[in-house]
Amino acid sequence: LLAVPRDLRGAYYEAAARCLAAIHRVRWQEVPGLRSALRPGKGATDAGLGSKKALVKAGYYERQLSRLVSVSSTQELDAPPVPGLHELARRLGAQLGGLEGECLVHGDFKLDNLVFKRRPQEGTHRANGGGGGGDGKAVRFEPEVVAVLDWEMCALGHPIADLANLGMAYFLPRDGLAVVADQGGARPGGAQASGALGGLSGLDLAAHGIPQLGELAAAYAGTYPPHPKWESGAFLAFLFFKNAVITQGVAARFARGVASSPLAHLVGKLSPLLACTATRILDQGLPKRHGGGESESSGGGGGGGSRGAIL
Repeated sequence: LLAVPRDLRGAYYEAAARCLAAIHRVRWQEVPGLRSALRPGKGATDAGLGSKKALVKAGYYERQLSRLVSVSSTQELDAPPVPGLHELARRLGAQLGGLEGECLVHGDFKLDNLVFKRRPQEGTHRANGGGGGGDGKAVRFEPEVVAVLDWEMCALGHPIADLANLGMAYFLPRDGLAVVADQGGARPGGAQASGALGGLSGLDLAAHGIPQLGELAAAYAGTYPPHPKWESGAFLAFLFFKNAVITQGVAARFARGVASSPLAHLVGKLSPLLACTATRILDQGLPKRHGGGESESSGGGGGGGSRGAIL
């Protein structure tokens, strides 16, 4: 949101949180076509649960974890294994297994997948030919989400999975590919690499007008916390685990010579870093500034420590 004025950035994040809450309130049973398209287990034949019937009965996170472990095992034929894969799956399953809350889940909800427009704020008026209201009030604009893109991962599941996905950026360095490049290999360059997998870790959030993750979660939930297990960090740890498997898949495609992205050789190297971050979150829980109960030793302007402290 660098192109957005600083004093409006918080409103964009809040608009995203409101949009997400609205998605989760959709009565999907009443939307033509959604009832059959979103049925748990549709299209899956082997998720490690023994049968499609067992998959349907399993909770959202159980289905996800089982499928990810199965996919990762296949990807190990061409790429290094995800560090601690089975132990991470076990720990996440112990904390998140059995959680239901069947609602429409986007699956990849983040700012990159939202289309915004600015509309006049309620209580202000557009004057004829001018920028102020007829009653002397200046016109103020606020953002609203007018479209949500990339629904191919949508499913019936737990709503906090989407909120955690939106919150991943708070734990990622501003240039994730630079981290792996610093550890060996060519540094990424060009417009496509600029800000690739970029996050907010190490950034002074207040100085940039960006809310803390706890504030974003409160905007979503209305009352805080959004779920009793939010402070444990398990919801966010799952997302890092999931992306560790996804980036392992990128490494596997690169090894087979079928990767579509010119940055695949670096993206694939993120897998162990993401897995380690998942473990660290499970070990430490969420810090207070992210809505957790633990204090932090790192200083700074509320944006977190150095990028190395996260990945």
